[in-house]
Amino acid sequence: MKANQPNSRGKIPCKESPSTDRRGKGSSTRGRPKRLKVLNLTFNVLFLNDTQMAGTGAVGFCDPETQTIGVVGSQPDDSMQDTFLHEVFHAIVHVMDLKETESEENYVRRLATGLCTVWNNNPAAFKWWSHLV
Repeated sequence: MKANQPNSRGKIPCKESPSTDRRGKGSSTRGRPKRLKVLNLTFNVLFLNDTQMAGTGAVGFCDPETQTIGVVGSQPDDSMQDTFLHEVFHAIVHVMDLKETESEENYVRRLATGLCTVWNNNPAAFKWWSHLV
């Protein structure tokens, strides 16, 4: 399976390795979003433990079929910030039906519009996100 290609269940695993911040602590649990409005769809956001993702080598996933974003919750804050945004991008790409065959300028323009919309519709989620580091 190629990187960032959906598996047989439609999930797009993310195989980034969590890094350790200076303090080596996991990310804050206060204010974590439970749902995220992505244009006209609502994704459930799950913060999973290491056991739930064991064997996958992934620290997050986006499942467009079940409208679920999953993120390993024990990551350091800087990794959590990166992984969460990465999965939000996957959700935007799915909802906006972005294609790799689009010109780079068109793809980035549409992705930026999608991100602005998600950000504006989910201020509490991005307040949590912005305070991770």
